[in-house]
Amino acid sequence: MTQTPHEQHSVLVKPGESIPAAALAALGPYTQRGSTANFDVYYDNSLGANGQTLADAVLANCEHDFAQLQAWFGGVAAGRFAVYIDPGTFGAYHASCAATELHCAAFSGTGGALENMLNVAEVDEVLMANQNAGWDCGASSGEGLSRVLATELYPAELNGFASASSWLNSNRPDFVTNNDPTDQNYVSIGCSTLFLNYLRYQLGFSLNQIVQAGGATLAQTYQSLTGRTDAFAPFSALLANRFPPGQPVNLPNDNPFPIQELYHTIRNADGSWQNFFGLVESQVQGGPPQFGMVGCAGVGDALQLVGGPFHALAPNEPLAVIRFMIGTGADDLGGGLNGSSATADVLLSGGASFTVTLRNSSEPHWNNRSTHTVTSPIPSAVNPPLTKANGIAGVRINLVQNNPDWSADNWDITTLNVSLLDPASPSVCQLNLIGTAQLQDGSIGLVRLSKNPGGSGNGPSSPIYSTGPGSGCH
Repeated sequence: MTQTPHEQHSVLVKPGESIPAAALAALGPYTQRGSTANFDVYYDNSLGANGQTLADAVLANCEHDFAQLQAWFGGVAAGRFAVYIDPGTFGAYHASCAATELHCAAFSGTGGALENMLNVAEVDEVLMANQNAGWDCGASSGEGLSRVLATELYPAELNGFASASSWLNSNRPDFVTNNDPTDQNYVSIGCSTLFLNYLRYQLGFSLNQIVQAGGATLAQTYQSLTGRTDAFAPFSALLANRFPPGQPVNLPNDNPFPIQELYHTIRNADGSWQNFFGLVESQVQGGPPQFGMVGCAGVGDALQLVGGPFHALAPNEPLAVIRFMIGTGADDLGGGLNGSSATADVLLSGGASFTVTLRNSSEPHWNNRSTHTVTSPIPSAVNPPLTKANGIAGVRINLVQNNPDWSADNWDITTLNVSLLDPASPSVCQLNLIGTAQLQDGSIGLVRLSKNPGGSGNGPSSPIYSTGPGSGCH
């Protein structure tokens, strides 16, 4: 080891705990269990066989986890890392945000997934430092991001490290506009993890977008993503409506989002409208906590509203609809002498496939810098049915045209989101891709489709975008 323990460390600890002085003073001796391309992993000799087991778990997963972290951070380089597994339950630490010597507690000595979660939480802080975009791992915003990313990869290991309830059970200070200069205050960490999950699951930004929009505060990240300056107020109001201040909250994790709300207004008899919207939940009693379906009708001189809830989605419940959300870049879809259309080949795990028409040539162009949503029923012949547990295997996008070469259409695709759903259930993400490559026309995007492969584009079909690791749905 090359670092000397001192009083200031970047840490991941449970509420009310800290790194014991003994953990900093009595380091090693260690045995090096193995190495990968970017990691050397050691365990304290006192751990014996348990140390070997935990080290093996880290060696088996560290490169995959590191690749995912680098993708979220836009390819930022970091390492080489030295991971030391120590006896104790203190959590994890390293000497500074940029320090690549990482210490992870063994806890029971049998939790390989927990050990990997601790390692991810420290590795992502090094990437924050190297990215130099504003994330500070020693402050609340960076610590919040560290935990959100680690939980994304190891959601079952948050037990004991959850922080959202600490903020919800406090007087709810604004740690969105203000960055708390510590990584050990569970109230400010809870605000940060909640806000980051709000950006992702309530406002719909991907982890790639959030991580790469770092700023000195979470409010700056919000402004970079939305162009707005009202970061804290709508976030705080939304949570206050769902979790009224003063009422005890005990969330099992850090993510209560999305929170569905239904608003109403009134049309007066003279044809004018009430000049504000109000929450239906604040006007009526009873009904579900979330509306998944809404209908309304005029009955006499009254407008009557009917709402139904989302239902919980079972892992093997068949899903009936596939939804595509596709962003067009610097070159639109639909041009050429004879126009063009677009389809999507949906590949299934057993080798079968079905095709969805995204746009017919007679429909309006998909203009530059526009986003279009297409929903289609899943064919009844698909067997076994698509479910939350058994999704699609991949997607290929096709540009279909009958244009001469001199008038061929080209299409830049910048983003691709594919989900499975039922009308009254939450959607199940299959792909959530954001293009960062330079395309043949010099713009940035996912792929440029063309009549023929070559300098004008990729050809009429995209690569197959596979689900699973690298799908962007983490």
